[in-house]
Amino acid sequence: MRRGLKVRRSTLYPSVIALILAFLLGVILHTPEKAYAISEILGLPGEAQYFSLHRQTTYGEAEWHDEQRDGAKVYLIGDSMLAGHDVSDLADSVLNVAVGGERAGWLVNEADQLAFTRKGACVVINLGINDLAYGAHPMDVAAHLDDLLSKYQGQQVLLGEALPVTPIFTITDSEKLNPVIRQLNAQADKVCAAHRHCTRLAWYQQFVDEKGVPKAELFRNDGIHLSRAGYAVFGQTLRAGLKEQACL
Repeated sequence: MRRGLKVRRSTLYPSVIALILAFLLGVILHTPEKAYAISEILGLPGEAQYFSLHRQTTYGEAEWHDEQRDGAKVYLIGDSMLAGHDVSDLADSVLNVAVGGERAGWLVNEADQLAFTRKGACVVINLGINDLAYGAHPMDVAAHLDDLLSKYQGQQVLLGEALPVTPIFTITDSEKLNPVIRQLNAQADKVCAAHRHCTRLAWYQQFVDEKGVPKAELFRNDGIHLSRAGYAVFGQTLRAGLKEQACL
């Protein structure tokens, strides 16, 4: 029997439908933020509430064997950048529990859902882009990462840099977002340096050219998620970092 958290689908589905209806109304008013504000006014589940349910469903109903979930040596937690990475070529002891859409500001407040990941020797964390895309300040996101790192004092943590977005990214202007992403990375560098158990996964520069422009071929046509070529670069850096810290 799986020991993961359980959420009844009958609880999740109405939440999803309500959020979609509120989101569509917000689109008419031009901003996603208005959609979530409207959902709260109407007493509907907000965005963070939806992802809390989504996260619980992922951790509670994923097809993981108990020995995988509770016995992995390396855990990957974070957003879709990690969630989309196939770890099958790394090792059987690596478990990817990242969730698309995750934010540092949400996860740090519900980290108990990831309590089982504190049993492993190493943890890879990649968060921040979703926070920034919806208006969070880099200093606030860095503070959330600092809090999250404090929860993993007994393990080696590899903290990934937030990657840039290409001009076709539609949630916000890439010319405005990419400088903010660089600010977050600079702040996260300081946060990581303040924790002896933290090592930085510095892969940002591999995704931009000599002028600092994101390499389009490494991204999918949504401007943010990685292409197959992008994941090849991503995976190579991840593997090297894990080996360097004796996680593999």
